[in-house]
Amino acid sequence: MKSRTIYSLFLILLLAQLFFIPKTAVAVQAVVVSDSTLCSAFSTTINPCYTSVQSAITDAMAGVNGIDSIKIFPGTYTVATTPQSTLNKGITIFGTQTGKTFLDGGGGSSILTVSVPTAVVNISNLTFLNASTGITVLNATTSVNINNNIFALGTASTAIKTSISAPTNIKNNVFYNVFQAIQADTTSLSSIANNIFSQSGTATAISAVVSPVSISNNLFNVGTVGPAVEFNTSATDYKGNLQNQDPLYVNAGSDFHLRAGSPCHNTGTDNNAVTRPSVTAPDHDMGAYGGPGMDTVPFPVSSLTFTTPTTTSAKLSWPANLDYLVQGYRVYYGYALGKRDGTDAVVSGVPAPSPIDAGNVTSLLVDGLTRVATAPTGTPIITSIAPQNGSLIVSWTTVSGASSYNIYYKEESSSGAFNKVNTLTSATSFTLSGLKNSVWYDVYVTAVAQATYYFSVTAYYQISTSTIPGVAYESTYSSPEQPINVGTPQEGLPSTTARGAPDQLVPLPNLKNSGCFIATAAYNSADAPAVRILRNFRDRILAASTPGREFIAWYYRTSPALAEKLNAHPALKPLVRVALEPVVAAAFVLTEAPSLLLVLLLFFLAAVAFKHLRGRRTATILRS
Repeated sequence: MKSRTIYSLFLILLLAQLFFIPKTAVAVQAVVVSDSTLCSAFSTTINPCYTSVQSAITDAMAGVNGIDSIKIFPGTYTVATTPQSTLNKGITIFGTQTGKTFLDGGGGSSILTVSVPTAVVNISNLTFLNASTGITVLNATTSVNINNNIFALGTASTAIKTSISAPTNIKNNVFYNVFQAIQADTTSLSSIANNIFSQSGTATAISAVVSPVSISNNLFNVGTVGPAVEFNTSATDYKGNLQNQDPLYVNAGSDFHLRAGSPCHNTGTDNNAVTRPSVTAPDHDMGAYGGPGMDTVPFPVSSLTFTTPTTTSAKLSWPANLDYLVQGYRVYYGYALGKRDGTDAVVSGVPAPSPIDAGNVTSLLVDGLTRVATAPTGTPIITSIAPQNGSLIVSWTTVSGASSYNIYYKEESSSGAFNKVNTLTSATSFTLSGLKNSVWYDVYVTAVAQATYYFSVTAYYQISTSTIPGVAYESTYSSPEQPINVGTPQEGLPSTTARGAPDQLVPLPNLKNSGCFIATAAYNSADAPAVRILRNFRDRILAASTPGREFIAWYYRTSPALAEKLNAHPALKPLVRVALEPVVAAAFVLTEAPSLLLVLLLFFLAAVAFKHLRGRRTATILRS
């Protein structure tokens, strides 16, 4: 009886916990990515993933999934302005990289509309493009915070419009090349601080019916047309603003980070102070990359080039990132694409596993690249040698493991050694130039393997345990990764020798690499299947013998004139195509047909010949 009572009490307590004790709310953050394949990397079971900003906002406002914030990864997202994306609940919407996360209005009206009676809305770290208005605030009675954004909507646009709204705080934004930055109608703008108003068209930067509480520490670089600020009474706090100075963007229009010497550096409001990476004292910059809400990812290095002084070293070079906060660069390397875990490089005599801290320089000599490749086991097959004026275009099949190919060539009549040229790439076509017209050349190809290292570089604000490429204090990798072939080349077996002769004659009509002028005219294309078959027959059969090469030379001399006449009388082309069909069929059998089919055909022809001879012999016997 006692145990039953204890069990009943336990059950009552359990039910009370399930139904009466409040549960801790779980924050749900929607993730928006530019490609659905990225969802697995950025979302979890409680963080739904979207590829549309519009869809994420729609679900959040409808209460789907309990979304209370939206995190947008770099990419360009078109946000429909009809119907508008209206925020009618409290929510935080932010990008992970301000200058790489674009909301495009598609030329419509307002990209985002805020209409929230009793909740806070935060919009930050986004770039607004291509709309008449970036953000419209209507009937909001609590607080709207618009921070660390870039508005580059176009010269006929207004970046932010507010009407009958509660305190709207607009801090650390960039307004670039807009007609008007802020337009307020019977509203209570709380604070406009630490913004950069640059090239804001011919209208006023700020137009307010009711005076904002504070307009402080902004840069107004809007020219001499009209006042920078227009409102009906004086702001209670109007100080620290700068007029008509170049903000010194890294690249106006594309990169709004600040260069060294910018007047916007360390001139923001005191409450904008933030301790930046590698800077000992707090500072407070104006603009989208200032204040505690700035994203901490520098722009990536735009390109990476190299030279190879020796077979074991390479000198890497890249353009400087002019963001004044960038402290240096990291060089990453590995032995396959995306594998940045190399270990054998040496810099200035010191082992340098990936990543290498290059410091604040824009070039680096990397040595110790001593990996050795294995020679390719496959053998290339030359598929065509197309004649050009003074050159031959040589094409061949791919060989697994080849990083480049050697092409050997010499004049057929020459008793000297073959000339060698390396293609430097894994492409399977190469043009041999500087050759003599109407002279036959012997050509063969070998596959070459070299050890390949893949390099990329990042820019960083600081290096510490919290430094993560593309996430915090370090940029994403330069793209694409730069492959560098080093070490002693390992050469495979040679292909069968093929022959070709450059020629200055141009096919009629003027179709590049036609190789069979009359057929090209008859079929109206150098890429017609029949023309390709005849071209292969020329390269693989006729060019292999002296009589065949003499026929080719004769044909090159006589056929252009015939092709020209054929083009002048197109009605004859169907007749010529019919006449060419047996020739094309024979060429196909000799060049393209499987070996078994060729053997069967020869056997059939032999049988026909034998039967014919046997019939003649029988007829002779009967007559005798």
